[in-house]
Amino acid sequence: MAFCEQCGTKLNEGAKFCSNCGAGIQTGKKGSAKAGKCKLTIERAKLMIYLLEKFHVYIDGQSVKKLKNGECFSIELSNGKHNIYFTGSLGSLKTPSFEFTGENNEIKYTVSAPGAEYLIGHAHTNLIVNKISESEPGSYNN
Repeated sequence: MAFCEQCGTKLNEGAKFCSNCGAGIQTGKKGSAKAGKCKLTIERAKLMIYLLEKFHVYIDGQSVKKLKNGECFSIELSNGKHNIYFTGSLGSLKTPSFEFTGENNEIKYTVSAPGAEYLIGHAHTNLIVNKISESEPGSYNN
């Protein structure tokens, strides 16, 4: 039985992230060429119109966080390639999955749902993901 090192929540077998706080789970693969961490920051763009629906963040196929309007969070991940995508909580919106590589760097994205027609969970637009910044490999020291 394993527990999250950040918050103490019991972990599901094979989990890569804590279901409570979103912390990355160490798998004990130390000494590999990809040892180290990268920092991923995701911000949900704040809109003047209050949107009820949360955006789900999925990293490597696991739900990591549900973002409210204007919310921002950061997570440390092991170096290497990761897949990320976003959905609306009602399942009506989904971004394509895309890949990023962690190399002891920091990566920042925003996710938004432009258009006033996205009120009260009725989606008539797509989620937009933009990369804000990416630091040079080796620049993030955890």
